[in-house]
Amino acid sequence: MENILEKFLLELNNGQIYYATFSQFLDEYDSASLYIRSNYNLIISNIYYQHYVLLIDLMYKDHRLKNIMESNFLETIRHCPNPDFLCVILSIYLEEKNNKEKKDFLGSYFDKLLNVLPISNLFSLFKYKYLDSYFENKLNERILSNKKEFVKGFLVAHRVHRDLIDNDKYFDSLVDVIVLLIDELLKEYYIENEIHLGYTDIVFDEGYYGVVFMIGNKVLKVGDVEQYEIPNHRRILQPLVRVDISSLVPKDIHIPNCIEVSERVYTNGRISKDELYVVWKELYEDNILWTDVKKENVGRLFRPNKRYFSKELAEYGKVLGFNRELDNSKDVLRTGELVVIDRDFIYDLNTYDILDVDFWSDLAIEFERRYKKEKMIDQRSKSI
Repeated sequence: MENILEKFLLELNNGQIYYATFSQFLDEYDSASLYIRSNYNLIISNIYYQHYVLLIDLMYKDHRLKNIMESNFLETIRHCPNPDFLCVILSIYLEEKNNKEKKDFLGSYFDKLLNVLPISNLFSLFKYKYLDSYFENKLNERILSNKKEFVKGFLVAHRVHRDLIDNDKYFDSLVDVIVLLIDELLKEYYIENEIHLGYTDIVFDEGYYGVVFMIGNKVLKVGDVEQYEIPNHRRILQPLVRVDISSLVPKDIHIPNCIEVSERVYTNGRISKDELYVVWKELYEDNILWTDVKKENVGRLFRPNKRYFSKELAEYGKVLGFNRELDNSKDVLRTGELVVIDRDFIYDLNTYDILDVDFWSDLAIEFERRYKKEKMIDQRSKSI
């Protein structure tokens, strides 16, 4: 018993309390809960940072400590060593509560919580905005006081900054562009729908492409693309904005190379292999090769595949990164049709040698074989 107390106090004095030691201390030392109650702030400020969530969870689930944990909620948040942990910490406190209990608990802390949390970490509260309109309104007010810092925090949390974090002026330039586009898209939604959206109405996501901001019926993407110049086609989701931004910084500094705005599409429904083949085949017959064929890279149109914006937009062509213009002789795809939303690995076979394409998904390989087989059968039937 004395040994575990000595070990615990040694780690506390060294500023690195580990999970194994703390767990043993809690189980074996008779006065552990009393000691923790009396020294809560000191203890949580000296937890080894990678074990912070584990120890908070361990203490919260201990019936002897739950009350002290709840009364020191703000201190737990304040001492959290990593913004990535905040959502998990909030879940530990709230997951077992019903909606009324969540609302009452957060309500007693919400204004102070907004001041404790850096504005760059406020997105960790978004999942609780539905509990009370007051929460949502106060979140919006806080974000609007420094939109750039909020967006910067989201990008940092999703690793978009990479080596830009050491080149603040370039990172800030990227943030400025994103904030301007977000504000423009919020205005556009009001013009089109006469409904005001706030920052708390934005759905934030992350994908292979980079980060995604879903704003009303528009999607803003920031990330890397395999190749910027591609052919345009009605089976490719038509962008409102598509800009190569890699030229904003010196070549030795990495920056996400594309900012894009397009219509939102439905991506959660059932999509059959045959439907994917129809998309692949139409592109192929127009001498466009799509080699990253998978359900995650297509979506169903909520409305016809056109560009919808109240202001005049840049025309097609080089401005949007297209090296082949849209064929206007073909009908515009209607609501419910599938379009490609991830434009990586799309090649114009008028200018690109198919033998130089080194990435093929399994479905792309299967579809090419299927297409050749169909053509062979068709030729045989014509020769009979």
